[in-house]
Amino acid sequence: MKNILVLLTVITLFSSCAKDGAPGPQGPQGNANVVAGNYDVKYSAWSIYTPSQGLWFYTVSVTDNDITPAIVSNGSVSAFISFDNNTWYNLPYNDFQTSTFFINYRFLYSAGVVSFDIVPSDGGAITLYNDYYFKVVAIAGSIVKKHPGTNWNNYEEVMQVMGQENK
Repeated sequence: MKNILVLLTVITLFSSCAKDGAPGPQGPQGNANVVAGNYDVKYSAWSIYTPSQGLWFYTVSVTDNDITPAIVSNGSVSAFISFDNNTWYNLPYNDFQTSTFFINYRFLYSAGVVSFDIVPSDGGAITLYNDYYFKVVAIAGSIVKKHPGTNWNNYEEVMQVMGQENK
């Protein structure tokens, strides 16, 4: 009996809904040729690797469906890191902690996935205690050809092209 009441309630709810009214206004024109994805990676999300050479590094992979096989073959992928979600540095990026020790931040990608790595210069362990912010920009080959003078590793230049292409 309880199941029948639930079923009747669900049927009543869905049958009482109607699509009335005029359609809304057209949204802004987009461009699928330059697409950015933002990733907030928690410090606890990183996997630690200690290869046989004894070098430590940290890695995390995220799904990015904007990185298509066509982008991999003919386009470009740029990635940037921010430690405060405000100031952006292109990857790879070396963050010098002292005059002899730095932390290398890098990325790798293939269709549908991007991986970020943190590699201490001395191969030793470090403590990850902050969130890391990443922006990944997938750029179609036609856009790369259309903007031949663009430095795709320069955050400001990439954002400028995105603004032009996504108007």
